[in-house]
Amino acid sequence: MSVLIALLQALVLFAVAPLLSGVTRVARARLHNRRGPGVLQEYRDILKLLGRQSVGPDASGWVFRLTPYVMVGVMLTIATALPVVTVDSPMAGLGDLITLIYLFAIARFFFAISGLDTGSPFTAIGASREAMLGVLVEPILLLGLWVAAQVAGSTHISSITDTIYHWPVARTLPLILALCACAFATFIEMGKLPFDLAEAEQELQEGPLSEYSGSGFGVLKWGISLSSWWSCRCSSAYLSRGDR
Repeated sequence: MSVLIALLQALVLFAVAPLLSGVTRVARARLHNRRGPGVLQEYRDILKLLGRQSVGPDASGWVFRLTPYVMVGVMLTIATALPVVTVDSPMAGLGDLITLIYLFAIARFFFAISGLDTGSPFTAIGASREAMLGVLVEPILLLGLWVAAQVAGSTHISSITDTIYHWPVARTLPLILALCACAFATFIEMGKLPFDLAEAEQELQEGPLSEYSGSGFGVLKWGISLSSWWSCRCSSAYLSRGDR
């Protein structure tokens, strides 16, 4: 039964992940006093890309071609383990915090290496920036989650969620500080202002994506949407009392 719940949860999250990107695009447009696209525009963009042929540079190798599917596969695996519709992790074997962080690191590693696999200077610079952000940001996210794990006495995501749900008053200060750290790291992971470099968005922030096209680009954008959702879920775990 838990396997069925995990699969259904992963499919639902896979379906709604682009909606988060659509909402953030609308919010940014409103902040800029623009009308902007609708919340479903991300679905239209991805479906349009999936119907086109994927073309890559001649210098690219198997890492470049495989990265979109690795990204989506890893994020779907993570989605089966997170406690979203249940308090406990649907896939107990994947519910360990360290396992989830390593899975997320695999996705980032492939994403950065794919930019170096093209031979393009734009993608190489963007990939280097992505790797540097990973080195600087992921320890912040890890330490924030590790504080919650220390309070819970376990690295299993179910125990952490249950502990935060009941919120030990004596540990309020470290949990609030950890929440601030996770929120800050999530803000950077999602690539929002002032970290999105709007004046050089295509060259730096979107550098690793510049050589992708067609169906490969569509799959990768879907994986990035899942990644953004995963980052948000890590921070919102501290607010899980409101989810139950």
